[in-house]
Amino acid sequence: MPPQPNPNAVFLNIPYDEEFQKLYLAYIVGLSQLGFDPYLASGIPGGERRLDRILALVQSCRYSIHDLSRVELSPIPPATPRFNMPLELGITIAWAKLYPKRHTWFLWESSPRRLQKSMSDLDGTDPYIHSGTVEGVLSELRNAFVRDGAPTVQRMMETYRVVEGTVEGILTGAGTRNLYAASVFRELRLVALEAVHRTDFQTLASAKAIIDQVHADYESGAVLPRSAKAYAVISEARTAQIRAVKAMVEYERLRTRNVPAQVLAAAQSNLAAALPDLPALLASITKLYTTRGK
Repeated sequence: MPPQPNPNAVFLNIPYDEEFQKLYLAYIVGLSQLGFDPYLASGIPGGERRLDRILALVQSCRYSIHDLSRVELSPIPPATPRFNMPLELGITIAWAKLYPKRHTWFLWESSPRRLQKSMSDLDGTDPYIHSGTVEGVLSELRNAFVRDGAPTVQRMMETYRVVEGTVEGILTGAGTRNLYAASVFRELRLVALEAVHRTDFQTLASAKAIIDQVHADYESGAVLPRSAKAYAVISEARTAQIRAVKAMVEYERLRTRNVPAQVLAAAQSNLAAALPDLPALLASITKLYTTRGK
C-alpha cells in the first residue's frame, strides 16, 4: 500500500513553454492563496527518469491539474502534436482509478467543447475553462477548490502582480532564462507564499485594530451602547482573531523547522480555516455602530 498523499499538494501537469508563463505564475499564486502547495515534475531534484518522477509526484499529491490548453502542433518543424500532457493525464487517471480516495484530478482547457473533439473518451468530464487568461486561471481555481472565505480574484491578482515583479530578479539570480527550472520554481513558490503571509499578517493586524477600537467604544458606552448583542458579537470576533493569530504563530513555528510535510500541511490547513471567518465578523461588529448595538 503506497503512503498517504500530502493533503495540500497539487501536481501541475502543464506545458513548459514561453507562451504559458503567465498562466504558470497564476497557478502558483492561486494555489498558494488557497492554501495548497503546487508541484512540478521539473521541481524534483535527482536523475530518475521523467516518467518515474511524474508517477511518484502523482502518488504523493492529493490533487492534480492537467492543463490541455496547449495540446497542439508545435510551430517548430517538423510539426508535431504535443502528447506529454495527455500521457501524464492517462497515468494519473489510472492511479486515481486504483486509489480513488487518494487522488482527485482536474482538467483545464482554454476553449469550451474542444475537449470533446480532442479527447472524446473523456465525454462527461467537465473541464475548467480559463480562456487563456490569468484572471481565468484564478477564477477557475476558486471554483475547483471551493473554500469558505477564499480570497477574491482581485486580491489574487494583487498577489500575482507582486510575484510577477520578482521574476527578472529570480531568473538573474538563478543564472537562467528558464522560468520552469527547479530552482526558479522553488523561488517562485517562496515568493508567492511570502506575499500570501504578508497579506495574512495585514489582515490580522487590521482585525485587531478594529476589534480593539470597537471594544473600547463598547466599554466607554458613549459611542456604542452596552448591550448583550454587542457583547456577543465583539466576543465572537475577538475569539476568531485570537484563534487565527495562534494558527499563524504555530504555522510559522513549524515552517522554520524540519517537520514532516503532513504536519506542516495540517498547520497550513488550520490557518486557512481560521482566516476566512474574520471579514464577516468584522463586518458584523462595524455594523453595531449603525444599529446602535442591537
